[in-house]
Amino acid sequence: MIIKILTVRHFPKDSFLNKKYGYLVYNNNLNKFIRNYILLFIFHNHLFMKDSIRIDWKQDMVFEAEVDGFRIILDTKKGEGEKGAGPRPKPLAMVSLAGCTAMDVISILKKMKVDVDEFTVTVEGTLTDEHPKKFTAMHIVYSFRGKDLPTDKLERAIQLSLEKYCGISATYKNALHLTHEIKLL
Repeated sequence: MIIKILTVRHFPKDSFLNKKYGYLVYNNNLNKFIRNYILLFIFHNHLFMKDSIRIDWKQDMVFEAEVDGFRIILDTKKGEGEKGAGPRPKPLAMVSLAGCTAMDVISILKKMKVDVDEFTVTVEGTLTDEHPKKFTAMHIVYSFRGKDLPTDKLERAIQLSLEKYCGISATYKNALHLTHEIKLL
């Protein structure tokens, strides 16, 4: 059976779809419902990226997570009758935020041709006292060391990260209060 493939004609050339995905194709012989279903499937898979991790119980409160092919051991604090074989899960929520925004900021600064000698991100989280103990706020401290660092560019890079690029901060700011500050060392 020969299937005739054509470009989708009912999307303007300057539409979001053609800009993002180039020419989409469909079987000209398919009825409109099936063709639209296929296009919806394509949109869903490209617009809503999915990610997954796996975590396996090892013993006591020790779990092993697999993230992007890397293994991370999780445990509770030492002194609570546990081994302390790895970090606790809640601080890793802060690690996610720090890592996401730090990668954005350093990438943006490189594009701005800002030379930084040292760069550190610290995140301080405030937890509730009652169960479920959840974060109510996180404060991000961006610390920079370098010669004649332009603070306006540092602030702009941070602003772009927090407001446009960092998916973790975008997720967290809907659930808790995010603040930040810059320190020059």
